[in-house]
Amino acid sequence: MMLLFYIIWSALVSTQLVHLALLDEVTSEFVCLDQACYSISWDDQRYSKAKKSCRVKKGHLLTVKNTVKADAISMLMAEALHEDARVWIGLEHPHDAKCQDFQQTLRGFTWVTGDNHTDYTNWMNVEQKNCDALCVTVSKDGTWEETQCDYKADGYLCEISYSLTCSSPVLPFSYNVTYYHPLLGKGQIGGPVFPPGTIANISTLSNITKLSCKEKSDGTAAWSSETPGAWSCRIENGGCEHECIERSNIAECSCPPGSEFKADFRGCTKPCDPNPCSQLCALYSNPPGFLCMCDEGYTLAADGKTCEDIDDCAASPSICEHHCTNTIGGFVCGCKPGFEMVEANCDTGDNCVTVCLDIDECLNPTTMCEHECENFPGGYRCYCDEGFIIDDKNPNKCKRFCNTSNCEAECDVNNNDSCQCPEGYIVDQNEDGENICTDLDECDPSPCDWSCTNTYGSFLCTCPEGYTMHNDACIPPTEAPGTELPSATPSQTSPPQPAMLLGICIGIISMLTVLLAILCHMLRKHYIEEQALDYKCKNTEKDMVLQQVMTEPQNKL
Repeated sequence: MMLLFYIIWSALVSTQLVHLALLDEVTSEFVCLDQACYSISWDDQRYSKAKKSCRVKKGHLLTVKNTVKADAISMLMAEALHEDARVWIGLEHPHDAKCQDFQQTLRGFTWVTGDNHTDYTNWMNVEQKNCDALCVTVSKDGTWEETQCDYKADGYLCEISYSLTCSSPVLPFSYNVTYYHPLLGKGQIGGPVFPPGTIANISTLSNITKLSCKEKSDGTAAWSSETPGAWSCRIENGGCEHECIERSNIAECSCPPGSEFKADFRGCTKPCDPNPCSQLCALYSNPPGFLCMCDEGYTLAADGKTCEDIDDCAASPSICEHHCTNTIGGFVCGCKPGFEMVEANCDTGDNCVTVCLDIDECLNPTTMCEHECENFPGGYRCYCDEGFIIDDKNPNKCKRFCNTSNCEAECDVNNNDSCQCPEGYIVDQNEDGENICTDLDECDPSPCDWSCTNTYGSFLCTCPEGYTMHNDACIPPTEAPGTELPSATPSQTSPPQPAMLLGICIGIISMLTVLLAILCHMLRKHYIEEQALDYKCKNTEKDMVLQQVMTEPQNKL
């Protein structure tokens, strides 16, 4: 399979090379208008082969859709081999069509580009209906004629589009020039533009200058030479980008200050345009070159072009008094709480620092203490007058405090019954009837989990030894919260021995047995007495025996 593919590929390449070689033996000429070039090849070919030949030239058979293209045909046909010469154009009859349609502009034909739009036609007046495979040729006078497609015309016209072209060089009157293109042939003298690849041979009495139209790196096309340096300054400024200087018939190019020659010694380049450095580019002239430089806060990397950020905060000594934050190309100093930044007047040098000054919070109304305020570096502290302490909920405020069981009450001067006491005290009266503040016993009843100690204005909960306070509860060190506590007066106990337990059990059983025997005896005695009484009361036949009871003793006779 690979061998077959190679044979086919070799055959195609060989055919292409042979065809290109034959172009040198074929008389061809071209002219370019704007960005389209039109060529004529005087080579006897059928329509199908002519169509392929135009494709080899990267184009197609000429589509004569306007008068501009018709004028190009007139220019190219001016040197026809004979007056009745006919060449192919890109107009063909579709294979699926039956016959011509003389009612249509193109008579049922279509362009090789696949469309049938046109702004120009030049048909011969003869209208002879023909249903064979037809194509179209054009004569020297520009008329179109329907022709059998297998007819060998005298040549063919091609159309090739180019995105770039070189303008025809302006030459002195005594200079002669010829143009040649490897695919299009000889270029017409006086043509306005020429495509890339065109060779211009400019001759004078003394020498010949060979120039070629080439595409440049900036996306344009210009005449150039394979030989470095300037050619005659009278031809396209010697090819110099800046100035062309000719001394003793030797032309040289020059570049403006700050620039240097390119490899062809005609073009000029500024080493800093485009900028090869990541930041600043500085030119120097001896020798010509450039030097990369960096802005403040950056340092030049090892490649000599890239600028890397300097970690200013790593400098020693520190550039900031308190905090330093590195940024891209700089740094930011910050202060500790209680300090503010003050602009520093620093000279350039290693000891330039930014200073932080303390803020006097005692001068700030929003943080002013209720009684007394003391400022210190980085903060402030509030103090209270005698009889007051700092409020736990608001450290800037003071609340009354009593360190005895009884304190003087703070009463309204207009209403002696309206008095206030510190937290943990109640209003009371002393023996003299004066309003005083008496400490409450918060331990009655006790709010603590174990032991409660009443204090002035408050109370204190404590736990037994080995226990810790957790959420107002006493927790054993090895148990979780919620463990039951021992009694308030715990007694030391030891686990009972097995013999002791057995003796206790026997004693309890013996006591229960004795109690049960006594209970049975009492119940039995009660039952017997009750039976005897019932017997005496119910038996009527029994004799009653009376016995005289003497109050005084009798004497026997």
